[in-house]
Amino acid sequence: MIKFKDLTEKKFGRLTAKYNTGKRQKGNGEVIWHCICDCGSEKNVRSGHLLSGATCSCGCYNIDKGREKVIDLVGKNFGKLIVKYDTGRRSHGINGNVIWRCACDCGRETDVSSGNLKNGEVKSCGCLSESYIAHEIKKYFVKNYNAKIEYNILKNPNTGYWLPYDIYVPKGKNPNINGTYIEINGEQHYVLSRFHKLQAKKEKITPSEVFNIQKDRDKLKQQFAIENGNYIEIDLNKIKSLEQAVEYIKAKETI
Repeated sequence: MIKFKDLTEKKFGRLTAKYNTGKRQKGNGEVIWHCICDCGSEKNVRSGHLLSGATCSCGCYNIDKGREKVIDLVGKNFGKLIVKYDTGRRSHGINGNVIWRCACDCGRETDVSSGNLKNGEVKSCGCLSESYIAHEIKKYFVKNYNAKIEYNILKNPNTGYWLPYDIYVPKGKNPNINGTYIEINGEQHYVLSRFHKLQAKKEKITPSEVFNIQKDRDKLKQQFAIENGNYIEIDLNKIKSLEQAVEYIKAKETI
């Protein structure tokens, strides 16, 4: 009869072998031991891995090891994000990356792992992609339709400041006014958000007042465009690519 080394109650790193499961490793016939980890978890481990040190915990050791190497990122900038605090949560996997709460330049907040911050995978709350789409739409219409961007034709009667349109495509009897007005709007145009809270602090008014001012400006621009030409609004909450935007605009108006 083959004799196997009794590992009962012996310690291997964080694991304590409790009993022989009666199972054997396929191929080499090693005993499979039922072990208790210091963290309280249970795990079945083959004797060879216990004796060689290949397995020394239920997996918590690698996670803790990764946590021990945490570098404080509070206050550091990554693209449009600034790190505010450690949420106390960790990403899945061996490294257990810290999940950081970050504030975006646009006013929104988002949670990002340290790995995604450091490797540049995440640089904003998502608004950066919105800005990219807006940039691509503008470039497309300038190139293909001789459009004008940040087009100034309307002034706010309450302040005297220009209310520029994102894109203007000249056409009609008077190409300077009877064309197609295109606005590319992000979240702040539709819902009260952190963006308005940050603006409120700067302007020393309430977030609701900032939001209402935004809506009033948008309404003025929409009315003027409808009265003089054609108005098309791109909602970046719904339209996520240049291709979608072009298809939507063409469906609304033959440019």
